[in-house]
This record gives sequence, C-alpha cells and structure tokens, in this order.
Amino acid sequence: MASGNCDIGLIGLAVMGQNLVLNMNDHGYKVCVFNRTTSKVDEFLADEAKGTLVLEAEDATARDDHGEGRRCGR
Repeated sequence: MASGNCDIGLIGLAVMGQNLVLNMNDHGYKVCVFNRTTSKVDEFLADEAKGTLVLEAEDATARDDHGEGRRCGR
C-alpha cells in the first residue's frame, strides 16, 4: 500500500470523473480519488489508471495533519 500527499483529490468516478483524473495525471499531478462505491475505485485503479500517479483516498474527508492536501491510501 503506497501512501503520501496528493496534489488534488476528486470525488466521483463516472465517465467525466475518470477522464478528469487521467487528464490531471497526464499533466503531472498526483491525484487521489474517492467514490462511494469502492469497487468502482478498485476497477479504475486496476484498469484505466494502472501505472499512473492516481491513488485511492482513504475517505472523502481525509486530509494530512496540517489540513492541507489529500491523504492517500493505496
């Protein structure tokens, strides 16, 4: 399980959310994603986002110790 701070977090992995995440990743941003259906996140990370800087957020409100950035799980 990798962890660290992300540049930006995105909630919602429908078609538009997935495309936004991949576009931000293509431009060098480390993105954390959250979806209320966790299997959607697992599938996205295993398929479309495999080999990218995209990580799963621990929960929708996770922040680092200073209230800045998104704390990432996987």
